[in-house]
Amino acid sequence: MKFRKLKEINIEVGVVFDGFHGFGLTSTIAIGCFINSLKTELVDILDSPLFPPMSVIYNAKPNFPARIYANEEKKLGFFVSELVLDPSAYRPLADIILRWPKENKCKTIMSIAGKAIEKEDKTTKEEEEPSLNVISNSPIIMKELDNVGI
Repeated sequence: MKFRKLKEINIEVGVVFDGFHGFGLTSTIAIGCFINSLKTELVDILDSPLFPPMSVIYNAKPNFPARIYANEEKKLGFFVSELVLDPSAYRPLADIILRWPKENKCKTIMSIAGKAIEKEDKTTKEEEEPSLNVISNSPIIMKELDNVGI
């Protein structure tokens, strides 16, 4: 698995979001919203013989099925793909998701994931508040998130 650079960028100390397809399409949809609303540019293409030979049509144009977008001004990078990957691609993809931010001197990698919604309990009368769950390998990040109520 490799990335092909389309444009040089500087997002040093920035944040990179992993938007690869996981449980459902939550991550792909969320990253798509970021990409469209934050004026990002396509900066890299991911390619691998582990990917199916397909294109993703967006705005009447074919696109590679795995892409990296960035917004230099806001120091943000976004991995996005609509692919449902075979498990044999997980480790090479994880290596790329760790290597690309390191090469671009980014500070943080964030993965967005959905979770299964359990069947509604008819006996529960209260509606649950929406929640956001976060896991980090950094105690400093976890403390910062706790301080803002996440």
